[in-house]
Amino acid sequence: MYTIRKYLKHLFFKRLTANILIKIDTICSRFYNIPSHSECMPSKPSLDDLRTWKYIKRSDSGTTHSRLWENSKTTIVVSLRLDESFFTYLDKQTGPKKRNSNRVVGKTPDAWFLQPGRPAKGYSHQIRKELSRLLTMDIDRMVVMLHQNPNYKSGKKKKLTARLPDLSQAIEELFQELLIRDERLVEHIALRKLWIPAMCRLLEIRSMYQ
Repeated sequence: MYTIRKYLKHLFFKRLTANILIKIDTICSRFYNIPSHSECMPSKPSLDDLRTWKYIKRSDSGTTHSRLWENSKTTIVVSLRLDESFFTYLDKQTGPKKRNSNRVVGKTPDAWFLQPGRPAKGYSHQIRKELSRLLTMDIDRMVVMLHQNPNYKSGKKKKLTARLPDLSQAIEELFQELLIRDERLVEHIALRKLWIPAMCRLLEIRSMYQ
C-alpha cells in the first residue's frame, strides 16, 4: 500500500510540473519569438522581395529597413570594404542611428515580442538602411549616376563586418535591370566584380548624391 501511494504521489507531481511548464512556455511565447525551422534558414530575397513592406518600412527620416535585415536566424555575416569617405558620409547623417528597443510590434498586443540580443546600432545598422534605400531607388536615376561616374574608383578602404540578408540574388537582378536600361553598363568598372564589391561601389556612388 505504501508503494502504491508513493507512486501515485510521484505521478501527481510529475503531471503538475508538466502543466506548470506548459503554462510558462505559453506566457514566454507572448514576449519572445520562437522561430520555426523554416524561419531559421538563411533567406535569399529577390529584388522584388526587398521592395515590399516585408523588408522596408517608413520612418521619420524616410524609407528604412525592417527587422528582417538583422534577424540572426535568416541572415549571413559578410565582410564589406568601403571607401573611408563613405563612413564620413554616415557620420554626417542626422536622425536616429540605432534602435531604441528590441520590442517588435504585432497586429495585437498578444502578437508583440522581444527580439533576442541587443538593439541594432552603429555602422552596420546604418549600412542596412543605406542598402535598403539603394535597392529600392529609381533604376533610371541609378543609370544616370553610373554614367556620370564611368571611371569611378574608391580610395583607401575601411573593413566592416555586418549582418545582412544574402543579397546575391537581388544584386544580380539589379544588374539585369540596369542592363535592360543600358547594355553598355556591362563594362562599368563598378559592376565588374562579384556582388559584395559591386554592392559596396554602388553604395559609395549613391552617397555622393545625397
